[in-house]
Amino acid sequence: MASLVPRFNTSHMVLEYARRLYRPALTNGARLRAGRGRAVRELVRWKEDVLRSWPLVHLKGASRTRGGALVVEVFLGAIQPGFLAFRDEEGRDHAVRSATRVGAGHYRLRIPAALAGKGRGKDRTLRLYPRHPLLAAPVELGLSIEIML
Repeated sequence: MASLVPRFNTSHMVLEYARRLYRPALTNGARLRAGRGRAVRELVRWKEDVLRSWPLVHLKGASRTRGGALVVEVFLGAIQPGFLAFRDEEGRDHAVRSATRVGAGHYRLRIPAALAGKGRGKDRTLRLYPRHPLLAAPVELGLSIEIML
């Protein structure tokens, strides 16, 4: 413990929480209150739709293209692919930019080769999750599916 004390202290932890969690939540709260609550109502409707559809979400398959991009087939129910993102192993979030509708609720998502490549000599894991610009934190709902590459 004595060797860790120079690198860790409570003041640093509180400042980090304020910077990464409390300040963005405060800013988001002000944004949600603007416009007589219209944004809040939109977010509540979206959350209800996602929570109702999420139990149906599942991975149907994954493959790689010749260029190394990952193609993921997923059933999303009523969730639109524009409200999805994925998080890589380094904790970086990436929007789903390429989605093709295959059938009712069934989509083919394309993840660029640079993001779908091998990581540190082992296979990578991505997490696909619902996101909305009005959420205070990207993974606020705590919902995701794992895609192992």
